[in-house]
Amino acid sequence: MTKRTKKAKRRSTAAERLKHRLHCVSLVLEGRSARELARETGDSFGAIASWVRRFRARGVEGLKEEKRAGRPSKLSPVEMRRIERFVSKARTRPEAMTAPALAKHIKVAFGVTLTARQCARILKRVSA
Repeated sequence: MTKRTKKAKRRSTAAERLKHRLHCVSLVLEGRSARELARETGDSFGAIASWVRRFRARGVEGLKEEKRAGRPSKLSPVEMRRIERFVSKARTRPEAMTAPALAKHIKVAFGVTLTARQCARILKRVSA
């Protein structure tokens, strides 16, 4: 699996990630080695072993994503999609999109203050 494929897997939807986990679990339950599968898919052995345990305990429900800890995003999913479109359009212009410029745009457009570092992460994610 190439790095590009691994990145695509990380960016996929929750439904696609669930499908991937279920596929890995089914291969292990059919007799494939979790370590071998980990090398092939780019997932960690621990993650695959955890998926198998969760599947055995709770079935498909155990493989679904649960809410993660951490600070909630200051931007809604709709706002993030608007920012992604804005960045994509800005990249077609000769001047480069910078993190401080994105921070200024977000402040004006949504009234949300983000640091340049936070905006750099958004730019990296959008351009990946």
